[in-house]
Amino acid sequence: MNGAIDLGIVGLGVIARVQQAVLSGMPALYRLTDACDTDPAKGAFCRAERFYADLNEFLRKGRAEAVLISTPPQSHPVVAEACLRAGKHVLLEKPAALHPGEAERMYRTARENGVLLRTAYHAAHGVETAWFLSNRKMLAREYGIGEISAVRCEFYDPYSAGGRLLRDRAPLGGCWIDSGINALSVCARLLDLSAFEPAEREETADRETGVLFRSRRKFCSAAASVEICTAWDTGQDHKATEISFHGSGARLLLQHSLQRVELTAGGRPEILFDGSGEERLTRQYAAVFADYAAAFAARRSDERETLLLQRLLLS
Repeated sequence: MNGAIDLGIVGLGVIARVQQAVLSGMPALYRLTDACDTDPAKGAFCRAERFYADLNEFLRKGRAEAVLISTPPQSHPVVAEACLRAGKHVLLEKPAALHPGEAERMYRTARENGVLLRTAYHAAHGVETAWFLSNRKMLAREYGIGEISAVRCEFYDPYSAGGRLLRDRAPLGGCWIDSGINALSVCARLLDLSAFEPAEREETADRETGVLFRSRRKFCSAAASVEICTAWDTGQDHKATEISFHGSGARLLLQHSLQRVELTAGGRPEILFDGSGEERLTRQYAAVFADYAAAFAARRSDERETLLLQRLLLS
């Protein structure tokens, strides 16, 4: 890739503050040239060279060649279609869409306009997950760990108080949409999910908003199972994935919140890796943006992966 990517950002909410801070620290890969939010007050949180309160003006006057879309998921199809039709490459915050067919249309629009569309899955870029994937052969050799038989994810966020959902979190779409996609993206790094189908489903919704605040879903294939529990009412900021293996009583725990890997193999848990010391989201988004820069240079789409995750998310 020759030179840094001129990048714009649409949507300056809470997560965009983290994203902008990370991008500002990657000058060799990105120049944050333009930003857009329909709330003019958000301009105060803008680190880009220029701020726009109108998307059409942003697309018409902005210098960005690629756009990071960090708006609520229900707005993704409209915003992404506008950017793609304007000839902009796009990095879309997860999940890509909330309804079947929307992600397919966005990726088709990208192909028709000769631009790159990818979806950002920050949870899949945890250092603890990367460590496990890099050390599978060592774990097999030293601990007798075989193929994965089951994965169980717990992704909890403290988004309720006094038994009521925090209203500023409702636009995230609920615990399954917001956290389930994170868990699925981690599972997709551990297993080939293409043969998995829905098996079980339990969920509880907030009575006032109808938004899910607790969900448990299970997916199965002939070789393995995946169980994902998401919740906004536990009072915890807790993300972890437990992995079981065929022919072994060992349990490997990816502590995403702590950026740690623990193994229990017949005795007390043993910490195999501790990557704490740097803020988790900052580290994950740095990996997301490095990955997008490499994909941008190669014009490498993630359409197959995203459509698979969308199928399981919306099943």
